[in-house]
Amino acid sequence: MKTRMFILALATAVAIASGPQLAHAACSGDACNYVYFTDKTAFKNTHRTNTMVIGLCVLDNHGSCGNSPRIEELNIQPMQSKELPKWMWTSNVELRFAKFIPDRSTPGPKR
Repeated sequence: MKTRMFILALATAVAIASGPQLAHAACSGDACNYVYFTDKTAFKNTHRTNTMVIGLCVLDNHGSCGNSPRIEELNIQPMQSKELPKWMWTSNVELRFAKFIPDRSTPGPKR
């Protein structure tokens, strides 16, 4: 029984280590509570009506984004998922911000 538990724990650790890790604590913005990190390579916008933009950076060996970080921005439609860029798949990623994009549509007939 202990051997099975050890194998399960080892397999779980390998699965977690093989994909990107997400630091969510540094997120700022009104949409942070609606961002969900899915299947190790994608983010999902769980809000039903608002599109959001998220800003991501890759952490260095010291666990920071550096002095002048490169921020990768992704727009995510409501209730949709967006895959991380492939170059981020094996990196530790920090979610820096998540903000809802205001609806800029104007009422009335379109010309």
